[in-house]
Amino acid sequence: MNQAPRNDPWNILLLAGSVMAVLISSVGAAGTLLLGVVGFFVGGTTSGTSAWILAGTFVGLAVVSLPSAWVAIQALQGKNLTMPNPPTAVIRIVVIIFPVILLLGTLAFQANMLPSILGPPAHVLASLLPVIALILMVLRKAPQISQRRGWAHFMAGLWVSPITALIFELLAAIPIILIILAAINTNLGPDYLLGIWENPELFPDSAVFDSLIEVLNKPLYIGLILFYLGLLVPILEELIKAIGILPLLRRDITEAEGFLGGVLAGAGYGLFEALYLGQPGPGWALLMTARAGATMMHMLTAGLTGIGFARAKRTGHFQPLLRNYALAVGLHALWNVAAVIMGIGMAGELLSSTSITPRIGNILAVIGSLILVLLTALAYQNLRRFPVAPSAHLETLENHAS
Repeated sequence: MNQAPRNDPWNILLLAGSVMAVLISSVGAAGTLLLGVVGFFVGGTTSGTSAWILAGTFVGLAVVSLPSAWVAIQALQGKNLTMPNPPTAVIRIVVIIFPVILLLGTLAFQANMLPSILGPPAHVLASLLPVIALILMVLRKAPQISQRRGWAHFMAGLWVSPITALIFELLAAIPIILIILAAINTNLGPDYLLGIWENPELFPDSAVFDSLIEVLNKPLYIGLILFYLGLLVPILEELIKAIGILPLLRRDITEAEGFLGGVLAGAGYGLFEALYLGQPGPGWALLMTARAGATMMHMLTAGLTGIGFARAKRTGHFQPLLRNYALAVGLHALWNVAAVIMGIGMAGELLSSTSITPRIGNILAVIGSLILVLLTALAYQNLRRFPVAPSAHLETLENHAS
């Protein structure tokens, strides 16, 4: 433990942000818990469970944010604690627990066994355990940095980046939504949209769904959706994830420190997505396993941007940052396109009004799945071989970017 400057504004900022995060999470948990109680008595078990799971995610966010406040208080007292070097046994225990949690969640969401009791903790732990295991794995070979800096990266990725990304992605989606609404209005008439607005319960109807798919089953609209998910979203998210690396800009850092800062910020971002994009249901366990792979990708791509920051700061040129940022966007885009391809293939039976036959659907699902598995393996390998000096895999990636 080293002495740290007590009046450093980053200490105050980290403490204020952590306390605010805990308060927001607590208010959210209380509000959704109340909705869950009301929903249970009004709509039954299903209505209550959804709200209680959301309440559980807020509780999880509050618990994860508490250590950051404690670290900030320690820093304000002049104590500069370093990030720990965890034993391998701890990582193995976390990895072993993960499938047990997936089993509990499957019993809750698929077998409907105590979903309101088993569901919330299963969902939170299934989101959190892969993040814990991956961070502990990275820290074993990472350079020593202060806990204050590490938690600043993680909290920026957990809170600031996802909310900022959501705002910009919604703004970017507005033109595409307007074009799609105009197409529906032109082909099916204004009364069609008005009918769905006034009677939203009709939307799941197969005839309504088939009509919408038939209108949107054109290259223009498919291209717009792929452009948004496959290119625009990765460009925005990889840029906004760099917020988590900002604490490094005021100091001279090594490439390993830049990579670690990005990895921690990406871990926070991945945790937020896993908590709020993982939906309870029959395919919950598979989805949460895929979210673990997505978290690895977020960690790797943000780490690549972190290396770019370190090189740009050392050389005084922006080219290294731009190259690594482009590589991060490319990997993210490939992941998103593969996920869309797999989703289309798995939804083949629902898309009966399109030209996607069951055989084509199966092929698309296999191709998308294989790409996701390969990208997950690539991310894991590069996270496991932390680039104190860049690993052969990482060097290959960066050479392609050059």
